[in-house]
Amino acid sequence: MIELDCPQCSQRMSVPSSMAGMKEACPACGHLAVIPSTDSASVPSLTKPLVVYYSRSGNTKLVAEKLANILDADLEEIQEAKDRHGVFGWLGARWDAMMKRPTELTSQHSTEGRTLMILGMPIWVRNPPPAIRQYISAVGLAGRKTAAFCLHGGVGGEKTLTRLTELLPAGLIETLEIKKLANDPDLDEKLRDWAQRLHQAV
Repeated sequence: MIELDCPQCSQRMSVPSSMAGMKEACPACGHLAVIPSTDSASVPSLTKPLVVYYSRSGNTKLVAEKLANILDADLEEIQEAKDRHGVFGWLGARWDAMMKRPTELTSQHSTEGRTLMILGMPIWVRNPPPAIRQYISAVGLAGRKTAAFCLHGGVGGEKTLTRLTELLPAGLIETLEIKKLANDPDLDEKLRDWAQRLHQAV
């Protein structure tokens, strides 16, 4: 266990050693404190992993921001030229995903120097969004440990992650499905648990 004082309110905190280098909410004031390492040479480093996400409605963005905060990771949003808003945008998104159509990205990305990449996405008809496919094709993730999380309304997560794995040279080291985000009171706990698994995987 690691003992530390909250830098905001001085509340004494006790957390598992496996959380070294991550962030944990203070039970008294809620401040996110960085957990120090008692032996930095023996703890796998998650220094600046990169969370890359695509979000049409804002739900994936919310999860990506929470996860990046827990991991103390950098955060990048994948943006595309095509307008996916509204009913027609959503219908076009579903069709493009099902047909695996390419799309034009308007955001700039680099994976140079990254040892851990985390991809975040919604599920569209049991497929990754075209922007995620285009990102993988554009940047190349060979030699990068890659994990992924996806959001969906209840079905399609396993199929989507299988299809995503097929796009990656080395597959995925960890995955997380988040079902029915609006009704998930345990989201923060799930993300902290997943962050620990990522920490152990690298």
